[in-house]
Amino acid sequence: MRDDFELTPLANKNPLTNHFDEMRIVEVVDRSFTIMEARKNCLSICREAIIQNLGIELPGISKSSRIGDLAIRWIRPNTWMFEAPYSVLDPLETRLKNFLRDNCSIVEHSDAWCVFDLIGNPCITVLERLCNVDTKNMVSGDICSTRLEHLNCFIICQKEQTEFRIMGPRSAAGSVHNSIITATASVNEF
Repeated sequence: MRDDFELTPLANKNPLTNHFDEMRIVEVVDRSFTIMEARKNCLSICREAIIQNLGIELPGISKSSRIGDLAIRWIRPNTWMFEAPYSVLDPLETRLKNFLRDNCSIVEHSDAWCVFDLIGNPCITVLERLCNVDTKNMVSGDICSTRLEHLNCFIICQKEQTEFRIMGPRSAAGSVHNSIITATASVNEF
């Protein structure tokens, strides 16, 4: 019999936290992600169903909506990413499919992402070294797609100036993490 156990995107049994003078980098592993893309001529039906069943509106371009532990983020035209804790009784994908039916495409994406939270005062300086996103002017809930280490990633503002989330492809978790560590270390040298 095999003795299976889960590994984080960085191939550890427990999520990694890196501590610097004024900053922490935390590997986030307790979130599930589901992507919903409204089908042609079905966007208004999807909007109404989301409001009726979840009590939240779909956010506008590059924005997020939040109710309790559920966050919805706009990621491209007619497409949103839903984020919730794994501890929710019904998987998010199943809940969405039950009331959205054939009005959209729903794909579970939890294992597709590596997620790192950057927490601390030098976040803006670190992110300026990593990508060309104007993070200084982002407000809580803003999301932006960008290139980081030649990879498509999302930068999400959790709290203006001091808390950001980076989401990248799980298959490149080591590269994403290494680039964040390198940029943070270079900021701490000064």
